[in-house]
Amino acid sequence: MARISTEERQNMIIDEAIKIIHIGGYQSFSIRELSKQVKISEPAIYRHFLNKEDIVLGILNRIIELDNLVEKELKSKKTAKEKFKDFILVRIKFLEKNPEMTSVLFSEDIFNNSD
Repeated sequence: MARISTEERQNMIIDEAIKIIHIGGYQSFSIRELSKQVKISEPAIYRHFLNKEDIVLGILNRIIELDNLVEKELKSKKTAKEKFKDFILVRIKFLEKNPEMTSVLFSEDIFNNSD
């Protein structure tokens, strides 16, 4: 079986973290639960991320990537109305494709309890 690259493994960890937060909220998110879902050991997770907060930062980086895409898209628009429309549409499309991210984006616990 081919070995998974570091980037792929980190993406798997972030994907599962998003699912855990989506299903049970931030309070259900633990390294132990994450390791079960990803099917790797807890120390293996710590080889990729320093702690839970570092994983949350990985999730945030995905949102930042979306913002970068939006910015590129908006540069091609001429009017403020076009830019505003696309600004909203790109985010809606992203959340439609990634509904679990809505739970993460609006999880108050992440901002109050991050380690």
